[in-house]
Amino acid sequence: MSEFSYGILSPVVTIFANEIWEPIKKHFGYCLKPKTTVGKLAKAAADLKDIKDTIEEKIELGEHESKRPTEQTKQWIQGAQSAENESYRIMNKYEGRNIHVFGCSWNCFFNHRISSAATKKQRDADGLMKRIPRDDSMFSLLPPVGRELPLPPNIVGQNEYKDEVVGYIKQGCNISFIGICGMGGAGKTTLLKQLNNFFSCAAEAREFDHVIYVEAGHQLNLSIVQRNIASQLGLTLGQDESSTSRSASLYNCLKERKFFVVDR
Repeated sequence: MSEFSYGILSPVVTIFANEIWEPIKKHFGYCLKPKTTVGKLAKAAADLKDIKDTIEEKIELGEHESKRPTEQTKQWIQGAQSAENESYRIMNKYEGRNIHVFGCSWNCFFNHRISSAATKKQRDADGLMKRIPRDDSMFSLLPPVGRELPLPPNIVGQNEYKDEVVGYIKQGCNISFIGICGMGGAGKTTLLKQLNNFFSCAAEAREFDHVIYVEAGHQLNLSIVQRNIASQLGLTLGQDESSTSRSASLYNCLKERKFFVVDR
C-alpha cells in the first residue's frame, strides 16, 4: 500500500479502532473475563470499606469532643456504604453463578451483565476514593455550649438560691425539672440568667453539651420556640417543615446529648 493510500485511510482506521473495535473488544472482555472484573471490584470495595471505617472511627472520637460531621462527610459515608453494599451484592451473585465445563460459566449473557455491573460499580468506588473527606473539612464547628446573657448590676441576695439549684444539678439527683416560683419582680428571670451563664461558661467542666435559654412567654408560639432552640444548637430548619418535623430534628440532635434548658 502506498504512503498516499495509507494517508487517506488513516482517519478511517482511527475511527474503526476507536469507535468500533474498542467497544467490541470491551464487550467481548465482559463475556470472557468476568472473574477479572469482579476481582477488581472486590479490591476497590475493600479499599473503600477501609477508608469508610477509618472515617467513622474519627467521627466517633470527634463526637466525644462535641464535634459534628459536615453534611458532605455524611453524604460521602452514605455513598460509600451504598457502593459497598452493591459491590457485595454483585460479588455474591457472581460467586453463586452456575459452573459448567472446566470450572467456567459459559452463560455469556450472565458474564456480560455481571462484568458490566462490576465495572460500573468499580468506577463509582474509584470516584468516591477521589473525594475522600479531608481531616480539616470533616467536621463543622459546633456553637458554644451556651450563650452568656447580660445581667443587671449589683445583684443582691441570690447567691444562696443559685448555689442551691446548681448543687441539685451537680449532685446528679434524679430530677428532670426544677421550678423557680415567686412574686413578680422577685428576681426569677435574673436567677435563671445566672444559671444559664454559670453552665454556659463551665465548658471545661463538661456539665452539659448544650445550655439552651428559651423565652416561651404566655403567648406560646411553638414555631418560634423550636427555631430559637435550633439556632442555639446550630441547626437549620426548613421554612416549610411542620411542627412535628421540627420536633423530630431537635429530638434527633439532642437524644444522645446532655443538655440543660432554661425556660422563662
